[in-house]
Amino acid sequence: MNRNKRKIRNRITSAVLLLCMILTCFSSVSNATTPLTPEEQFRQLYLRLLETGDHSQQDITDLNLPYMTCYDIMQDVKENEGYLACQCYENYCILQLDQYVTIDKVTYLQKFHLGETEDTGFLERYTKIKEIIANMKNSFDDKMSDLDKLLWINEYIVENVTYKNTNSSSDYLAVPTLLNGYGVCSGYARLMVLFLKECGIPCRLVSGGDHAWVAVNIDGKWYHADPTWDDTYAGSKGTHYFLMRNDDEFRNTMSVKHTWTDETDYYTGEVSTTVSTSTEYTDWYVHDVRNRMYYYDGYWYYVLNNAVRKNNIQGTDETIICEGNNLSV
Repeated sequence: MNRNKRKIRNRITSAVLLLCMILTCFSSVSNATTPLTPEEQFRQLYLRLLETGDHSQQDITDLNLPYMTCYDIMQDVKENEGYLACQCYENYCILQLDQYVTIDKVTYLQKFHLGETEDTGFLERYTKIKEIIANMKNSFDDKMSDLDKLLWINEYIVENVTYKNTNSSSDYLAVPTLLNGYGVCSGYARLMVLFLKECGIPCRLVSGGDHAWVAVNIDGKWYHADPTWDDTYAGSKGTHYFLMRNDDEFRNTMSVKHTWTDETDYYTGEVSTTVSTSTEYTDWYVHDVRNRMYYYDGYWYYVLNNAVRKNNIQGTDETIICEGNNLSV
């Protein structure tokens, strides 16, 4: 009897072991890496070149990809996972695609920059901006809304950048503008777009009348934000006067006016004459604060009308901390 039990037990054990082996083999097959398509291979290669500053020629003949396929992938990478790297180049970053017209297939891919063959400072800028972004995000807390983050970004840019035109392409680019400490309106605006994108806040570049600023979406509604004029007009209007404004305010009612014929989405190319119609922040208290505002634990601290005050971002919980002349936070 015991011998039969042992036989049954051994058979069960063998069956279990066999089943485990079958399941392991099935799992290995199901988890096998699916080969990358030529498009995916090209995307990974392009992103690697952007993020490493590699200028060497890459033979991509074997991928057998049409020119426009490569071009579309490049544009998409620069707008998404490669966006931050692109903003770190001293000159506009371009990848050259060589093709044989007779077969319409790209054979070589090589990176170069306008006016020069190599940007030796790229990796240093790329490393530095990633540190800055990490510190920015560490400064945020769970109480901050997207509007809090927009104001924080505006304060950071105004504090760290000065308007200056040196006739260099770097004056127009996001990361060089920040690390150099100066730039023109395009540099200011691109820098704000970069930070907003890193925070997951929808935004786009707006331009008109030889000027550039930002359209930002807060709580489902679009608004204008101009960090350049918030900086350069700080003495007369305040460092927040051009923040969270609508079309009519920017075009007509404000003492310093913005003009544009139509608004072009910098990333998609879509054109619209309307950016913002919301009046929710027309009377926002922040517009009246001329000097810096500082965030701490759900409140903003600032000086207004000879008093140090604190308030939430919406302006519904103001407290006067102290009153007097020549006050600062």
